[in-house]
This record gives sequence, structure tokens and C-alpha cells, in this order.
Amino acid sequence: MRHILRLDPYPWQVEAIKALSLGKLTLGGKSVALVAPNGSGKTSNCIAPAILYFLTCFPRGQVPVTSSSWMQVEKQLFPALRRYMDNPFFSGWTFNKTEIRTPEGGFAVGFSTDNAGRAEGWHPKISPDVDPVFYVLDESKTIPDSIFTAVSRCTLFHAFITSSPGADSGTFYDCFHKNSSLYYKIRVKYEDCPHIEINDPGKAERLKKEYGEQSSFYRSAILGEFTDLVCAILYAAAIFTCILTGKSRPSSSKGDPSAEK
Repeated sequence: MRHILRLDPYPWQVEAIKALSLGKLTLGGKSVALVAPNGSGKTSNCIAPAILYFLTCFPRGQVPVTSSSWMQVEKQLFPALRRYMDNPFFSGWTFNKTEIRTPEGGFAVGFSTDNAGRAEGWHPKISPDVDPVFYVLDESKTIPDSIFTAVSRCTLFHAFITSSPGADSGTFYDCFHKNSSLYYKIRVKYEDCPHIEINDPGKAERLKKEYGEQSSFYRSAILGEFTDLVCAILYAAAIFTCILTGKSRPSSSKGDPSAEK
């Protein structure tokens, strides 16, 4: 990453790439799940390098890339990949709007769907050693469970499941909780990404004052924690009540009793 892509990665980004390079067989069948705050660089400095690394190791490999948001695929992830289209190391590669191809026929292709049938069917066409499948799921907290089920039907070298944290339910949440033993997990916090504060000085303190230190939004966006959806609604209602009555907003866990689960 440092020499070819000219990146200065954080330790958690290096950890993710190393874990992905091992493959599911080496990790005992585990795919990699990563949860990180908004703006951490997980898409541009972690997912994109992981895709390029995989296709370098497996020039005929297959990389389906999906997200609940087509904008995330089209406007965030693939532009991050196209940054390297003029890098001599990738000479002969084709970088299109939502697809890249290697000279040997390997590829990464982006799509977004809520139709499980469109997400399944990915298998090596030659052999797992020649054209393995590396499935990438970005902003996974809002990907329907049916899509995860479809991905499970595929024959994978690895899956990379990433997102900022969301509510305490769904397949992505389960990767870190009831199904945590099945995944190689990486949890990233705000302090693990010092560029956020450099690029937006005072952001953490500003959001803490605006939304409250115990608010679900602050704990998700800054602390990288999953939150209790019901309690988030109750906390929002408490703030609204404070606005109407002129009272100070709740600032302790009493106002938002949700806790990291």
C-alpha cells in the first residue's frame, strides 16, 4: 500500500488488508467484518486497496461489489479505484465507471439491488485457485438480510463486510454479536482516524454539543458504536420535549439508555 498506492495507512487498514490476504481457508472459514465511523476512510483507503490487491494476486479473480446505495458504489468506491488508473503498476488494466478489468480477464463490478436473485450465482468458473470470488459489501448496515443470504449461496474466497454502525439489528450487527465467532472483526473508533479532526477541526466536540454525548447519532458517527433503535427514538423524543419546554437537553445515559451490545 505504501509503495505502490502511495498511501500511509492506519494500523486498522493494514490489519484488514492482511486479514483479507489470508483467505477464508486460512482464517478458518471467516470473512472480514469492519465497522468504522463516518469519514474514516474505509472505502477509499481500505476497500479500494483490498480490491486492487486481490486482483493483483488473482489476475483472473472476480469481485462483485454491492451496497444498499448505488450512489455509494458509483460516486464513492469506484472513483477511489480510478485514482490509480494512471499508476504504472496497473498498466493494461481498464478502469470504467463501475467496473475495472485486468488484462487476464479478472474484474470488479459494482451493483446495487434489493433483489436477492441478482446478488447470488457467483462461483469460480475455472477453480478457486484461478478465478476465486471476493465479495465486497459496503454500507452493510442497510443492506437487506435477503442479500446477505444470497451472498452465502456463493462460493467465496472471502467476503469483506463494512459499514458505519447502525441499529442493533440485522445481519451486519449480528456479525459483531451473535455471529461474531464466524467473522474476523475489526472495530474502528474516531480516535483511530486522526485525519477526521484535521480535515474538520472540532467536529467531535461540535457533534457532542449538538446531539448529546449519549445520543445514538454521536455514538454511531464518532464512537463507532451500534445503538438501540428504540432508545434512539426515545432520546430524540426527549430532546424534542426539552426544546418545547425550554429545559436543557439530556446529556447522560438516562436520556438515551441504549448501550453498546
